[in-house]
Amino acid sequence: MSRPFSSGVYVSRGVALLLAALTAVLLLVLVALASLYGSCAHVQPSEQGNSRVKNTSLWPPGGQEWALPTPAQEPTVGTSQDLGPPSGPWDHLRLPPWLVPLHYDLELWPWLQPDKLSPPNLTFTGRVNITVRCTVASSRLLLHSFLLNYKQVEVWGPLAQDTRNATVGRVQVEKVWFAPDMQFVVLDLGQSLEPGSRYELSFHFSGQVLQVGLEGLFLNLYHDEDELRALVATQMEPTFARHVFPCFDEPALKATFNITVIHHPGYAALSNMPQLGQSERIDVNGSRWTVTTFHTTPRMPTYLVALVVCDLDHISRTERGKEIRVWARKDDIASGYLDFAANITGPIFSFLEDLFNISYRLPKTDIVALPIFASGAMENWGLLIFDESSLLLEPEDELTEKRAMILSIIAHEVGHQWFGNLVTMSWWNNIWLNEGFASYFELELTNYFYPKVPMNMIFFFTVLHGILGEDHALESRAVSTAVENFTETSEINRLFDLYTYKKGACMAWMLASFLSPHLFINALKSYLETFSYSNAEQDDLWRHIQMVIVPFRHFLAEH
Repeated sequence: MSRPFSSGVYVSRGVALLLAALTAVLLLVLVALASLYGSCAHVQPSEQGNSRVKNTSLWPPGGQEWALPTPAQEPTVGTSQDLGPPSGPWDHLRLPPWLVPLHYDLELWPWLQPDKLSPPNLTFTGRVNITVRCTVASSRLLLHSFLLNYKQVEVWGPLAQDTRNATVGRVQVEKVWFAPDMQFVVLDLGQSLEPGSRYELSFHFSGQVLQVGLEGLFLNLYHDEDELRALVATQMEPTFARHVFPCFDEPALKATFNITVIHHPGYAALSNMPQLGQSERIDVNGSRWTVTTFHTTPRMPTYLVALVVCDLDHISRTERGKEIRVWARKDDIASGYLDFAANITGPIFSFLEDLFNISYRLPKTDIVALPIFASGAMENWGLLIFDESSLLLEPEDELTEKRAMILSIIAHEVGHQWFGNLVTMSWWNNIWLNEGFASYFELELTNYFYPKVPMNMIFFFTVLHGILGEDHALESRAVSTAVENFTETSEINRLFDLYTYKKGACMAWMLASFLSPHLFINALKSYLETFSYSNAEQDDLWRHIQMVIVPFRHFLAEH
């Protein structure tokens, strides 16, 4: 403690009274400001535009339905004045482990019509039935949902073990509200679900097709054969599936999907799996729509769900009995601009199948060249999407470097069919297990098909030197980060950076060089076989590398 001062300040009684009066006035001003702030804090989102209000009631209990939103009107959504619970699992980034999704029956209806290509508010409607298994007794359910409107929400169960029973009970849904900060929809039930039992969550919903921005379900306007045309497509990675349908939007929560797309008869519908059948539906205005259903997917995360509704043309190739179709503008298909992409994709699949001794698990592959795709490329299982600029090549263009570039882009996304789709990281903090290995094998494949291209030099100057220029003492990031470090959804998006891609590829390159290519591939084979249709952590990879090193060390010791 410092030594106290003996000096002081003295004022007259009049000055003291003046100071006391000023202090009182200041206190009154502060009280008035606090009162104004308090009244502003209770303004509803529609009045203030504040998405942080926790409790927005979507519909009254008892199953009352609302009319679906149309492009000419705002969605009919009720709001409640009372705030939600002050804190709870909806305040955290991760879903609570109360429910495990098993299967989705998903139907989506984008209201795109050739004679109405750019309405002011293009909408989609949909419904989804999600079969879940309850693991913890709870009367409150959380799912991911963002910018969706709900017409009807129901919970059925417990379900019979074999199939849904028509006489199964209905669990009363007393309240539905949003926790927008973490992008949850919350269901308050009249009773707790039973651990170990299966239930079906049923949602009827609607949303907007994005015309600015390429997230969730979005629109492309383009010209083909001298006409204005349109298509809709999806981009779900990393956290945009929740923009399209309510779901458990985390990579470890894999499930199977039955997908149905309702679309104008003049368009084709594509999804992850081959078409199962088609039928017709007539809307309330008497218009006819085509209903396209698809075969059931393997177990996969929500970020790989994909669909395209388009008026594109395609060319087909067959590789080892499986069809590969490449879709693009009709002008570009007729000009042969997609021939190289179609011809090289099959051999890329075959190379990786032979390398890992693991076949590509889906019965078909569709590749779509979108006129505009800000993400560049996306590895959706069975439905790969690219920006057309990444695939187009004039037939007379013999420039090896251009062909090698197209091959590397395709190879990266095909590599994801094993690293990411077949084996998925448990959460986004280990996204380098997807992107790092896809980036590494894109270089390996380019070197295999174009051995004269100096890929080692390209790797050193564009990948290794590129990351070394950024990854230094002043600014650095590990390829894997603890899950606890993430508190906001936006932080997941920022993981898709040069550290994940380039530093991840450098780590794979370093491992292959240190172990030898033979041991490296054997470790990856073991890793892929063990975690097929499942999820893995970074430590799982290290264990499988160790598993191939130990026998080799013993072999060296004995010889």
